[in-house]
Amino acid sequence: MITAKNLIKEYENDGNVKLIFYKEKPTNEVFDVRIEIDGKADTELGLFYFTFDKNKIFNYWEDYPEKLTKEEKRKFDKDNPHYAK
Repeated sequence: MITAKNLIKEYENDGNVKLIFYKEKPTNEVFDVRIEIDGKADTELGLFYFTFDKNKIFNYWEDYPEKLTKEEKRKFDKDNPHYAK
């Protein structure tokens, strides 16, 4: 888990960094996070960031499910059943 501010700091040497928060469906409770550098989507393969509050950002491969609360895991699994463990 990383804060949005610290995630931006990780990429700021690459250019102007912006985090884009979006939902696959309007009813989802989880936002997917896309990183844009100088207006272009970062295409680094394997990144899968998500958030519930646009501040505390999770990396699926490092944080799921261990660093999520029971409620956060329930929300994630409901919105992303194909990734649920």
